[in-house]
Amino acid sequence: MGSDGNEGERTRKERKRAKKERKEKQRKEREERIFNKYAIMDPSEVMAQQVRKQNIASLPEKAAKRMRRVGHRISGEVSRKKNQKGKKSDDGEDAGEAQPFASVPESAYPGSGGNPKNKLRNDSDLEGASDGEMAGFVEARDDLYDYYSDSSEFDSEDEPEKTHFFSSSLSVERRKVFMKFLLSNLLIGAFCISVLSIYWGGMYRYQHYMGRVKAIAVIQEDPSVQVAGNFTMHSVAWDLPDFIAKSNATWKVYNSTEFKIIYNVTNQDEINAKIVELVYDEKIWMALNIKENATAALYNSYMVEGAPAFNSTKYYQAVYMSGRDPANFNAQMLPQLQIVEKLYRNYFTMDYLPRFLDNMTNVLDLNSINSTNLAASGKMFFDYYDFRPFYNRMLLNPLQTGLIYCVLLTVFQISMFGSLHAKMAKLLTVRHMIIYRFLISWTTYFVLSLFFCTVSAIFQIDFTYSFGSPGFVIYWMTTWLFMIAIGGCNENVISLLAPYYPSLISYWMNTWNIINVAAAFYPFALNDVFYRYGYAMPLHNAMDIFRVIFLDLSRHKLGRNYGILAAWVGVNSALFPFVIRAAGRMAQKKQAEMDKERDKERRIRLRVIRKH
Repeated sequence: MGSDGNEGERTRKERKRAKKERKEKQRKEREERIFNKYAIMDPSEVMAQQVRKQNIASLPEKAAKRMRRVGHRISGEVSRKKNQKGKKSDDGEDAGEAQPFASVPESAYPGSGGNPKNKLRNDSDLEGASDGEMAGFVEARDDLYDYYSDSSEFDSEDEPEKTHFFSSSLSVERRKVFMKFLLSNLLIGAFCISVLSIYWGGMYRYQHYMGRVKAIAVIQEDPSVQVAGNFTMHSVAWDLPDFIAKSNATWKVYNSTEFKIIYNVTNQDEINAKIVELVYDEKIWMALNIKENATAALYNSYMVEGAPAFNSTKYYQAVYMSGRDPANFNAQMLPQLQIVEKLYRNYFTMDYLPRFLDNMTNVLDLNSINSTNLAASGKMFFDYYDFRPFYNRMLLNPLQTGLIYCVLLTVFQISMFGSLHAKMAKLLTVRHMIIYRFLISWTTYFVLSLFFCTVSAIFQIDFTYSFGSPGFVIYWMTTWLFMIAIGGCNENVISLLAPYYPSLISYWMNTWNIINVAAAFYPFALNDVFYRYGYAMPLHNAMDIFRVIFLDLSRHKLGRNYGILAAWVGVNSALFPFVIRAAGRMAQKKQAEMDKERDKERRIRLRVIRKH
């Protein structure tokens, strides 16, 4: 048993040693292939081979000139010394040996009029060169190696041997993969918890904030109404405030006298107009207007021959604007008004109307009541007056969802012109680079905004609803201003992230989108005060302007909206020169690090070549 175990141990050690020797042999063979292909003494031949293989039209002029100059000098000097020693041969050395400065096509010598006339025949010709001449030759050769050190032709010969993922030779790489996987997922998780929570929080516990929804009720009829001479009874709206109080919204109830004093109106028509004006100016979200003579109309429908049946919609009017918030008003705020209507309908049918009829029969003949109108009077409904309705579902695209894509479009010009900007940065002064970037970005936004607005026109959205025929131009110019405002911020941040942290650009884009959307898509009345930062966000102000254009809402906020967008443009423009300079320094630092790393790699490769 012991002998078998020792034998097995020796076998394992031998296999391990053989595997190690095989890998060492493969490494040496790989280095030998590199040496044989690239470490020849004639850099011009390497150049010619690379030109033929890679179809390169020209090489760096500086390196080419230096190689031609050094090659001619060494060739001439060595030939002169050999002539003095009488060692020159008419037919040269063995033609089968390597010929370092062999004839090279003209494409290998960019800018030269043809091939060099004087050529070294073989490696031994270099033995007569002086130290200075050899130093110049090596310098030219190193320039060539530096040019090709990053070529796929060179790297393909030095690729590591492929193996399975759990190989012992990949322990360092596996550790890097694991750490990258762990950090990336932690970053994504932190993004979800922190940034996405802002969006989810915009709708969290909205019922808790329903008390911030302001509404008014104006009861123009007196609490007690005298009908049929000395016959007096409670008005129809006598108990309405009790049911209004059961709504979660914050209501303020006025009688006609209070309302006239506070809002400086004198008659019923002015009261009705003022209520609509308060809703239109967005002082309140909704209003309930109970007009005068409702109780008299109910009484007359029973007792006056030929009188029409009582129609509650003529005296109970609910005023609101669904266009103020197309996505949220009908779903979250209007139900508060409908709750009042439902509760009051039950009260009117089951309580008020029977008592009203009982009081009438005590003083009047029951047979004189109009039975037809009696049946119709049991229906209690409000007249819902949507002063600025959300009349077309297609408007959700330019008013809400489409604005997300408008934000994303601003990144297109950054990605499309990124490589061009990098090239122009090497050619232009800082001042002219700033002017160039402004000109490119603003002009691009101008074109993009036109195409963005044209999509709405293609689907026949009405631009004349508020401003008439100039509506499309106003919409286009507003979109352009919005793109400049939000795109300028994108360009500043991305310019700083790109040199060192390009992977964070996607995080920035999603964060910028979410903090804009969360503060624009949900009404401030129904979320936490934290979201009031949205008053300063470009998307919220652009959405307010677009609602005026498409739904003819009140224009009292347009000055603030356009002012905030212009402020974003001004701040981003003022910061851009500093961002350009900072980004340039970061890019130079990054390039220096990359050059240093390439130089280190080149030196390692040259060390391997010279070692042979």
